[in-house]
Amino acid sequence: MPIYNQPCKKCGSSDAVADYDWYTHCYSCGTHKVKKGAHLSEGNITPLEKREYGDLVGRGITKETAKTFGVYLERQIDTREIISFCSPIYDETGKEIATRKRHLKGSRPFSWVGDQTKKFFFGQNIALGKHNVLTITEGFEDAMAAYQ
Repeated sequence: MPIYNQPCKKCGSSDAVADYDWYTHCYSCGTHKVKKGAHLSEGNITPLEKREYGDLVGRGITKETAKTFGVYLERQIDTREIISFCSPIYDETGKEIATRKRHLKGSRPFSWVGDQTKKFFFGQNIALGKHNVLTITEGFEDAMAAYQ
């Protein structure tokens, strides 16, 4: 059960932070922190050299397609069980600005790390300046399935 109305150290809000089992989120400034020990990335965007790519079996997405979109796996530290699919969002320059995590267990299916204030389409980085057809899908995994 989350604890609401906590203060935020970053923006100074007296009551905008919700403290969940494995992360906190400020609904005023958008700061999102995964609690230490919960995930390999410890709340930061995982560096490229540490990312593990693999098939998204439940959706039939191949490792190659996942890697094209930059979608990587996140594992529990002690058991090495896959706990999240992490989908990066890039700006118009190709810089990674945020990551959406799809959690395979728990009460909250999605969380975000990084700057959520800039709005860009998932996968637009692989199409900018290269294609003149736009396919709009409902979800991130749908976009990869359409590409594949």
